Amino acid sequence: MAHKAYWNEADSQAAIEFKQFLQKLLVEKGLIVKEAAARLNINTERLYKYLNENAGHNNFPAYLIPIFTRMIGPELLSHLAYEAGYAIVKLPEERPGLRGALKAAARAMRECSEALEAYSKAIEDGTVTPEEFQRVKREVREAVEALLAIQAIAEGMRG
Repeated sequence: MAHKAYWNEADSQAAIEFKQFLQKLLVEKGLIVKEAAARLNINTERLYKYLNENAGHNNFPAYLIPIFTRMIGPELLSHLAYEAGYAIVKLPEERPGLRGALKAAARAMRECSEALEAYSKAIEDGTVTPEEFQRVKREVREAVEALLAIQAIAEGMRG
């Protein structure tokens, strides 16, 4: 345990919340700890240690974040970025031709429309439920991804 002079209640609470998020994410993905540990190429006991809420410090190593993202999903990386005041979206992997560029523009318009619709429905009664917020967050992320895709396509078509 860390020396008492360096103990910070807010940091400990943040570590506990991170561990709770990580546990919830594994449940949502339908992964038991043994499976998740295998995907991360660490032993099961170590992952249990990282998930232990009784340890008030965050001992989840940063080097596992990109591995977690590739092997399990981007939610952990997105959560960390959000907590730091940032948003992370996946960039497109391919550069389509003109026909694909037009489809990407139509998709971006549709995704933006869906994000605005989710937002409008969420705020219409003056309060936003956790479920409504999650939907708004998801739709906005998808809209931003679609917009970045058309930006990347335009960049690839520059003369």
